[in-house]
Amino acid sequence: LYLPLAPWSAGLVAVAWELGAERHRRALAGVALVALVLCTLRTLRRNRDWQDDLTLWQATVVTAPRSAKAHNGVGEQLAARGQPGDLEQAIAHGETAIAIRPDYLPALANLASYYVRRGDLLATADAREARAAYLRAVALARRGMPLDRRAAVRFRREMRARGHAGSTIPDYGNRQLHQTLLVARARLERWRGMLVTARRLQQLDPWSAGTCVDMSVA
Repeated sequence: LYLPLAPWSAGLVAVAWELGAERHRRALAGVALVALVLCTLRTLRRNRDWQDDLTLWQATVVTAPRSAKAHNGVGEQLAARGQPGDLEQAIAHGETAIAIRPDYLPALANLASYYVRRGDLLATADAREARAAYLRAVALARRGMPLDRRAAVRFRREMRARGHAGSTIPDYGNRQLHQTLLVARARLERWRGMLVTARRLQQLDPWSAGTCVDMSVA
């Protein structure tokens, strides 16, 4: 990442070498060597950050701790990795993301799904804590619904502005948000709310076999 700067630095030093006085040439050579070493060290350090998406997002959180996007990114990668303790860390980063930016819909959807996973893990060991996790998931998903509706309105407006007829514009929404709400309500045995959510999911993805199965159960 930084090593490509070395030839440019060397070129500038060469020009200065030709134009400079003899007494300055050793100083220029020293500057060039220091610049090369610093570029090499910085490149090695950044290469560690770029090992995978998780290390990249973690490095971003260090440099930009108030970035909701970075915290959401770390949470996504931890949840996907699934090692012991990753889910709780993912939840912590998700909570931080929505504390920084309460209207961040992707973070709300992700965090709600993490709480459903927590509830599923606790279901047999601690029913009360599992229920609390499902309730938190429902609260987060419902909090995201007005944001999802506004996003759908913007989508339809933009599509019309591009010349699309209203009848040709597909339904738009955050499917993960609705799917998580559906599952959380099912875990809480809130069948009526589950049916409403399932119908909305069917509008978003009418060919989803999973949604049809959920609706039949409700």
